[in-house]
Amino acid sequence: MLAALAIVLGYLLGAFPSAYIAGRLLKKGDIRKLGGGNIGALNVYREVGPRAGMAVLAADMAKGILAVIVARWLGVPFWAVLSAGAAALVGHNWPVYIGFKGGKGAATTAGVFLALVPAQMAMAMLIMVLCLIPTRNVTLSACLGFLALPFLVWWLRGEWPLALYVAVLPSIVGLKHLPTARQALASRPIKEVVFDPWRRGERTG
Repeated sequence: MLAALAIVLGYLLGAFPSAYIAGRLLKKGDIRKLGGGNIGALNVYREVGPRAGMAVLAADMAKGILAVIVARWLGVPFWAVLSAGAAALVGHNWPVYIGFKGGKGAATTAGVFLALVPAQMAMAMLIMVLCLIPTRNVTLSACLGFLALPFLVWWLRGEWPLALYVAVLPSIVGLKHLPTARQALASRPIKEVVFDPWRRGERTG
């Protein structure tokens, strides 16, 4: 019973539409109709402003962190803790509050991993930053960090089930990015897609 509660609460936390609320509160309108249409921190950053974007980033990460913390507080088995984290990602991507049309889930996934494997996720985030500096490509940087994380977990913790979990969860994020990535690759040279899409206005986030 508590395991089911943890999973449901994880979903409801993840479904909190922080980007949508930021757009409405700051009177910029429906974020789904602005920029790339994604309900995420990067689109808010571009279309509403840097402060709003960073606030949404923090809120989206907090959703993942809280899903894990609440599950642990309930004292559920570890599989249920992992399920609650996955439910937060599902909630972010398909939120019940706004018609099941949500974001892509990178920040919420990062929050889940920060709560589960903080040291390894911090290393992965360092990789993201080191990639972001030369490329200015948030999506590519996040992908490289998430790709490195399973190896860091397996190498430093020796827990292959957990390594598998941190490999599988970002695949959901990747699937949500595929249509945008295909569109970008079809319309621009790969050099322009990889380098500096943020500054050039490429809607890949």
